[in-house]
Amino acid sequence: MDLINHILFIVDIHKQQSKALAQAITICQAHQAKLTLIHIIDQSEKSHQQLKSYLDVNELQAHIKITRQQIIQPLVNQVAATSIEARLEILFGKADVEIPHFIAEHQVNFIIKSTGSENNHLNFTSQDLHLIRKTPCQVLLCSPNTTLPINNILVAIDPSDDDTQGKSLNTNLLKTASNLNRIFQSNLHIIHAWELAEENDLRHGLLRISTTEIDTLLENLATERQKQVESLVNQDIPADQHPEIHLVKGEPSQLFQEFIEQHQIDLLILGTVGRSGLSGFFLGNTAENIIRSVNCSVLTIKPDHS
Repeated sequence: MDLINHILFIVDIHKQQSKALAQAITICQAHQAKLTLIHIIDQSEKSHQQLKSYLDVNELQAHIKITRQQIIQPLVNQVAATSIEARLEILFGKADVEIPHFIAEHQVNFIIKSTGSENNHLNFTSQDLHLIRKTPCQVLLCSPNTTLPINNILVAIDPSDDDTQGKSLNTNLLKTASNLNRIFQSNLHIIHAWELAEENDLRHGLLRISTTEIDTLLENLATERQKQVESLVNQDIPADQHPEIHLVKGEPSQLFQEFIEQHQIDLLILGTVGRSGLSGFFLGNTAENIIRSVNCSVLTIKPDHS
């Protein structure tokens, strides 16, 4: 995990912020990073359009900015009580434009945002997923359902991704998990979800393969994956952290939420697809389905960002 030197905390006045900011402060202190609190005001909102009938644009912006500063001030005070170098930025515009622009201009390499509402299973919104796609750095989406301090961290890896990018991503995931595990003094869990390709066809198709043969294939594959995961863990996780390794058979988006609930996971770390396109970075169907299915905090990492 590269040194984090500038964290961007996205302030949403409509969501509970204290838990997410507490995590931002902890990570800032561990990395001696600076912190920017950013709040984007979208003047296309209906209420703002109505006010334009009575105030000119400059007067309206000044009025809104003062009001928002008053609302956000408790968060500023929370940071001011620490030794962290911090500032507040209030900008007018569209978040999906202003945030990527700010990141590029100010060399931000870590984003933290509060999301969802307590007891809401649909924890993450399309705007959250858009943020992951649009930004090149790590994104931590903090769920209000997460308990503090963070006690259990889960990192998902895939040793079957044996190309250069896949290997790099697995290394980045494990090193990031190890780093955060030390910061939060938590328990570290490592999970790999695996399947035998076309198992259903093998069992019920026209091929004459016995149940015994299929079970042997499954046994061998599970043993192979276990060895691959253990090799990666031994390479990238210090032995004194004593991580717990879990191999689960099946579709990750179906299995992860059940696992998270059973093991009281507070933070899930997973990788995204590294390719970029005209609209930003591809998230990948598996990662998106997992994010939509869980109700804990999620940290996403791209292959070329450790």
